Amino acid sequence: MIRVIVADDQPLILDNIVSKIKSIHSEIEIIATATDGIHAYELISTLKPDIVFTDIRMPGLDGIELIRRCRAENAAKYFVLISGYQKFEYARQALQLNVVEYLLKPITLHSISEIIQKLVEKIQIDNSKTLNDIFRNLLISENISELTLPIKPISFIYFFIGKILSTRTLIVECCLSKYHCSFISY
Repeated sequence: MIRVIVADDQPLILDNIVSKIKSIHSEIEIIATATDGIHAYELISTLKPDIVFTDIRMPGLDGIELIRRCRAENAAKYFVLISGYQKFEYARQALQLNVVEYLLKPITLHSISEIIQKLVEKIQIDNSKTLNDIFRNLLISENISELTLPIKPISFIYFFIGKILSTRTLIVECCLSKYHCSFISY
């Protein structure tokens, strides 16, 4: 599951954003919501979501400062900034913080759907790279210097499992024959 936190100081808008996100993709899980920047920061720091949707103007901490603090401690990877303002300065600051998207209110289902789809693809690529690293480290630790496969093992695994393997899932045996892989989880 892709873990998401949404922060907006207006409860009706917050609920609207949450319901739109939930309706878009089955792999998305809203793990928390916040109505102020300080609470959002605490949640993000503790829960380490994949994606954060945050309003730019909230009590406590504004969205820019929230993102800046979260970036400093790598609390989340992807941020979407939500604003009712078309001020260039906000957009410039968002770009400097490597925000994925700057959404203007009112938020449409179409705009949020495009962003979610783009982020799901990015996260899947990130996770695939992580799985490749796990597999490579396993091969190194087992002193396996050469592996011949008709396809990349991790691509194969990722395609058929269709979700993120936890680090507790170890690939113990791979390629018992040319087209067979087996896994043992503990």
